[in-house]
Amino acid sequence: MIILGAATFVEKSHGTSYVDSVIYGSFWFVFLWSALAVCGLIYIIRKKLIKNFSVFLLHISFIVILIGSLATFLTAKRGTIHLSSGDDMTMYMASNGKDCDYRDMPMVLHLNRFEVKHYPGTQTPSDFVSYVTVTDKSTGKSFKRQISMNHILSYKGYRFYQSAYDTSGVGTTLSVSSDVFGIATTYTGYGLLFVASLLMLIDPKGGFRRLMKNPLLKRGAFIATFLLINISCFAQGKHLSKGEAAKVGTLEILYNGRITPVQTLAYDFTRKITGENSYRGLTPEQVFTGWLFFPETWENEPMIKMNDNDYCKNLNITNPASFSSFFTADGSYRLYTYWRDSHFASDPNQSSISKVDEKVRLISMLRQGSLLKIFPYTVNGNTVWYASSDTLPSSVPQVQRLMMKNVLGLLSEAYNTGNICESDNIIGKLQKYQQKNGGTSYVPEMKIKSELLYNKVSFAIILYRFNLLMGLLSLIISLNEVLKDKHSKINNRIRFGFLCFQIVSFVLLSFSMILRYYFGGHLPMSNGYETMVFLAWCTMLTAILTHRKMIFILPFGYLLSGFCLLVASLGQMNPQVTNLMPVLNSSLVSLHVSLLMIAYALLSFTFLNALIAIVMYTLKKSDAVHQQIERLQILSKLFLYPALALLGSGIFVGAIWANISWGRYWSWDPKETWALISFLFYSAAMHQGSIPALRKPMIFHLYIMFAFATILMTYFGVNYLLGGMHSYGSN
Repeated sequence: MIILGAATFVEKSHGTSYVDSVIYGSFWFVFLWSALAVCGLIYIIRKKLIKNFSVFLLHISFIVILIGSLATFLTAKRGTIHLSSGDDMTMYMASNGKDCDYRDMPMVLHLNRFEVKHYPGTQTPSDFVSYVTVTDKSTGKSFKRQISMNHILSYKGYRFYQSAYDTSGVGTTLSVSSDVFGIATTYTGYGLLFVASLLMLIDPKGGFRRLMKNPLLKRGAFIATFLLINISCFAQGKHLSKGEAAKVGTLEILYNGRITPVQTLAYDFTRKITGENSYRGLTPEQVFTGWLFFPETWENEPMIKMNDNDYCKNLNITNPASFSSFFTADGSYRLYTYWRDSHFASDPNQSSISKVDEKVRLISMLRQGSLLKIFPYTVNGNTVWYASSDTLPSSVPQVQRLMMKNVLGLLSEAYNTGNICESDNIIGKLQKYQQKNGGTSYVPEMKIKSELLYNKVSFAIILYRFNLLMGLLSLIISLNEVLKDKHSKINNRIRFGFLCFQIVSFVLLSFSMILRYYFGGHLPMSNGYETMVFLAWCTMLTAILTHRKMIFILPFGYLLSGFCLLVASLGQMNPQVTNLMPVLNSSLVSLHVSLLMIAYALLSFTFLNALIAIVMYTLKKSDAVHQQIERLQILSKLFLYPALALLGSGIFVGAIWANISWGRYWSWDPKETWALISFLFYSAAMHQGSIPALRKPMIFHLYIMFAFATILMTYFGVNYLLGGMHSYGSN
């Protein structure tokens, strides 16, 4: 674990190629894993694990996985093929360290054509597809196949993966892998692991089932209500009424590679500029349409928040700043001058300046109309959405061209003159135009309404406030009850109230996730915001299902889910819902994330168990407190069984997905490496027969406290300190 952790930091400082050759690809590293496998085999024999079939199968599965990894290291062949349309290829370019050579294949590969597929009405890629013909050299038989992301071609032990493509769009690069023995052995190990994990949870004589029956585990659960009111003053900029602004918000727009209601862009625009979901009592649609139709009254509105006050002083700008303050009297952009200043390259605040520049440019894009891609045009079944400032195809009819260029001006005139009937008429015509010309990219009304509701109700913000408040109240009440060793009917009613409120919170969060799934078109687990929300959901579900086992379970459920939702909401972490990257468009991704998030939720409970045990031990030493600390240890061990089963399964489901997508089931990416470290660290806690010190409750809790640091490093630390291939999921 020490070597693995150190290797991730060496990679950060010296690069991936260096750490691959010096550590991961070295024979001493292979020897280290081989030694671990041998020790594991000796352990299996000495402990006579064969008497406990599920435990025996689990340990054997790791031996098989390591044997498969060794086979891959010694026998696997990898390389690439570049094909242009119409080309035949009988060899691939193999890479062995620094040397490259061409090797024969038992087939001829012919590229018929390459195609980049897009989501309807957008330029966002949905897949990259190579259409090939394969001809067997020995038999002369041919067949056609498609190679795309998450859809490989496998023939005679060779696997072909879509890797890259030429900017010209007529050529493709395929990754080639031949790993007959390694993949078969490793997948066998994965299968044994999945079966063993399930057996350990259902075996009547196993440790998990014995812990479930432990008499020290009691029922317990918990109450409260709250009200949060935001009081805001009114903005000075001219704006539409809420109703009129909301009508504009229902129009459809191509935004960030997806067809959404304008309201979604308005929310992201307002959050980006102000850091809030509203501005001085105005809705995001009112702020957005204010800048769009009345820009001259908004130019002096101090709404652009900046993180660096020293930088503001240098430019003599107040914070928050107005749009006009970034321009001189002759119209020069003040940030541009500062940008070119010689000291900027070494300025530690350049990231802050870049963010301010992004806000100013975003407002400029809205004023110029380039953000508003609200005009669909379909030719031969292909729909493209344009803004009024875009260059339109010559095939667009003159009447339609004039409408696209002038309709926003007419709408602005209607709003500025107060002609509401005319503005409503224009909005209605725009909606009919979009429906008529949007083709398959036009989003049905129900999906638009679901997204409007999701945007309007800030589920994550409301629920994190509610859950944290309820968590603190329930924790105080539970601690008081345990320390005073007093139980009453009133306390039982209070705990039941807390349970009811947590169920309500869980239902609301579930509803928000269903909404996001419905209008987003994929399971909401594709980025940092969505996985944190899903982790909160898993935490609450765990607390509700297991609340009878321990008095602190529901407070922990509230607090953990509240902190997850808080993290999801902080720093504008809620990104716009985008179409998935092609590589993420796989059911294995959702399964991989789901398993890991549920495991993290369970491990979070063990952390809070440890924390509360240490607090109780510090505050009061008595037989009753000691018994509660022992209960917490049993409960943590109870959570560790399914947590480790899910964590291990999640890691190796991710490996299978990686093998399907890239041709390598393990690449020692920092996220993968730290997930493995977490798995190993927590696994040690299950070996109390080999590590007698962990049988003592307080030592066990202290160990679990330190173990949770590996989870924090895996989920947060890697994203912010190390980077890696998993960075696409960190936003």
